[in-house]
Amino acid sequence: MKLALWVAAVVVVLAGLSAWAAGTAAKPAPPVPSVSFDQDMRDFERNTALGVALTMRPGTPGELKELQGLADRGLKAAEEAVGKYPDNAEAHYWLGSWLLYAYRVREVRQVAIDAQGSARTEVVSRVVQGLSEDVEPGLAALKRATILEPGKGRYLIDYGAALLDCDRLPEAMGYLKGVWAGQPTLLPGEKMETGILLSRICEAQGNLEDAREWVYSALGVAPENADAVQRLRQLDAAQAAAAQEEAESWEAEGEMTTQPSEEAPQQGVTPQPAEEQPQEQVAPQPEAGDETGGSGGEQQSPSGEAGQ
Repeated sequence: MKLALWVAAVVVVLAGLSAWAAGTAAKPAPPVPSVSFDQDMRDFERNTALGVALTMRPGTPGELKELQGLADRGLKAAEEAVGKYPDNAEAHYWLGSWLLYAYRVREVRQVAIDAQGSARTEVVSRVVQGLSEDVEPGLAALKRATILEPGKGRYLIDYGAALLDCDRLPEAMGYLKGVWAGQPTLLPGEKMETGILLSRICEAQGNLEDAREWVYSALGVAPENADAVQRLRQLDAAQAAAAQEEAESWEAEGEMTTQPSEEAPQQGVTPQPAEEQPQEQVAPQPEAGDETGGSGGEQQSPSGEAGQ
């Protein structure tokens, strides 16, 4: 009887443990906190649109204040997001975007001349692109985004474009060629954009033929794309201008070689007229029937030599 009760107790305990273990295993893991960057995107779009406008015209005090406020807020939010979610690719992407492409207000001193002609130093506000004097932090943030999420074509393309914008032409060429040919598979629009970027790199390197080939490759992916067609027209105009410049250079060089060379007088020396050389007198030929030839001088041959 006691044995039966003991066995029953063990069974009840085991059943309870099994139920607890099953409940524990079935309990879902806590969800990963979602991070929204909608406000960052809106602030960034407003900052860049206003910044571009203020590089072409003077800004009002209110516009300059708004531009700098957007830059300060956007950069702070991106830095905080990276610090809180270091493995979030989008946080790094927005940090790199703010550092490299956002606009800010920088105060500079310049010398101005007043109406009386006196020079004075004044402080003026200039709108500049980039929130850092060094491009390395921005490039590093964009690259980190591609490492954390290598399957996102937008991150890959924008990092390659940033290398081009920072004048890292060989590095940008190698990277974007890998993006064009490698994995992940890009969407048609993304691959077309990659081809256009490669065309821009070739043009910056002075290779217009390869620049055209990359546009043709981009058109092969998206034949109706207006950007690729416009890009091809720009290259046609650039090649025509280069050919015209080369032709004019050859023509100018040919004119220089065909001009008669005149010996320049030495500095400080007054050119002297050429001395007249005394002409050699030729004795007159005797007339027919004259045996002595006049005065008896030696005769000269037509060549000017004395006759024998």
